[in-house]
Amino acid sequence: IPPSALDQFTQLRRSTRNSFDMEIEPANARKRKHSPVSEDSSAMLDDDDDDEEEESIVAADGNEDQTSEMKKTLDLGSLKQLWCSGEFKRVGALEIAAKWAHAGEDLRSANAKIILLGGTAVSIADFDSIKRISKSTLGRKIHNFAGLKKFINDNLPGNMFHVGTDQLVLEYVNHGLRYTNTSGQCLSQEMHFISKHNNQKELRLDCANIIRHIIVCYDIPLSKFPSLLNCFGVLLFGRQLRLDEFPSTATIRLHIPRLTMIDRHFTSVVDLKTFGTTPHGFHVLWYLITDDTAHLSKLKHHGVIRTASYGKKKGDNRNEQDDDTDIMEQQPRFITLTSSKAVGTDAEGNAELNMKVILEEVHPEILRNFGGGTVDGAGSAAKEIRDTQALVNEYCEVNDIAYMRNGVVPRAIIPKDCFHMDNVTINALICLHLS
Repeated sequence: IPPSALDQFTQLRRSTRNSFDMEIEPANARKRKHSPVSEDSSAMLDDDDDDEEEESIVAADGNEDQTSEMKKTLDLGSLKQLWCSGEFKRVGALEIAAKWAHAGEDLRSANAKIILLGGTAVSIADFDSIKRISKSTLGRKIHNFAGLKKFINDNLPGNMFHVGTDQLVLEYVNHGLRYTNTSGQCLSQEMHFISKHNNQKELRLDCANIIRHIIVCYDIPLSKFPSLLNCFGVLLFGRQLRLDEFPSTATIRLHIPRLTMIDRHFTSVVDLKTFGTTPHGFHVLWYLITDDTAHLSKLKHHGVIRTASYGKKKGDNRNEQDDDTDIMEQQPRFITLTSSKAVGTDAEGNAELNMKVILEEVHPEILRNFGGGTVDGAGSAAKEIRDTQALVNEYCEVNDIAYMRNGVVPRAIIPKDCFHMDNVTINALICLHLS
């Protein structure tokens, strides 16, 4: 609508309005009105300012009270009272909060460490109270935790389970609770003992046996084992291993052949009791499981496993009159003899390798109880077992070992390897399907 038409409409409206109509103000006269400030209202505003000042004074007084209370809590006497009253996690959380606040860290990182060690998170009010303490005073309060650790160590019965000077109290409490609840399963393995011959540390045989198993079974170079062990120490215990916790590579290298000799001896003791002739005249025999494989380097390797026994089942009432050759009472076992590079590609070469490892790993007195071995469907595999049996018979005859069974020269028993046969059959079916 043009402005001129609006002016005419306004004039017409004013000329025709009655007494009940409200006066319409011009657009330029419409301004926001502000109520004047009276003396009473100004007084009210002044009262609000006084209230804010009073609230800030009260808040400041409250903060001072909280800070003073926290200072008292961090005194050595108060820490001892909390510890003796069983507030172990509270004391440990206060130490972390004080150290983190002194280092300029925030509440989130402090509580993350506290929760990681099994404690209860510190409240915002407590952490702010600690942060309001001056840095020099807070440093002295933190030193009280060293006095608390000395107090703990001095009052422990039997002079055991000491807390370390650099160890957090909450970490010590967490370890103690885990030890109590899990019967010591969380404690690290003590790999050394003090030798009675020279009073020096010596690697324990059971630990050396585990190390040998890791190195041999998982093909880990001996030079890389210490660094791998340190990585697992960080993973399992959250810290790097100390220097005195590492076994030297020279020690491990000497322990491996020593443990191998010990294994052979105890295996022979069980073998001599297991394999032979039962009182009923039955022969208990052991067998080989052999196969060839090619690794990524395309080198052909020959694997040889033999059957064995761990002896009679544990928990049985044993005496000297027990029949150790009772096959139903034996715990079956498989022993890897070799997985070395194959001597040749034919059955004769594999048979010679079988005989070589048998003489190294098996007691001569149980050679007479060699029964044969499992094979797949290949004719060369069956020939390998028969050639191995012939070599065993020849060795027994040369060394005057009675190997005849009921006056008959032993012949190789060659049962089919059902698992291997199934695998070969499945591969053949897949190839047939693809073709």
